[in-house]
Amino acid sequence: MAIVTLNRKIFEKEIGKADEKMQDRISMLGTPVEQITENEIQIDVPPNRPDLLSYQGFKRVFWLFWKRKKGLENTN
Repeated sequence: MAIVTLNRKIFEKEIGKADEKMQDRISMLGTPVEQITENEIQIDVPPNRPDLLSYQGFKRVFWLFWKRKKGLENTN
C-alpha cells in the first residue's frame, strides 16, 4: 500500500476538521489514517484505489461519498 501525505491546513479548510469523527469517515473509504501531525495527514491507500493517490482525487471521492456533491469544482 502507498502512504499519501495531505496538507492538514488545506484539508481542514476545504473538507473539514481532522478530528476522530473525520478519521472514522476516512477509514470507511478503505484508507486507514496512518498519522496526523500538526501539518500533515497521512493515509494508507490500497493498490485498487489509484484515484485516491492525489489530494484532488481524495477530495472528490470524499465529497461524493459523504456530502453527496456531484462532479468537479468550478474554479472559474
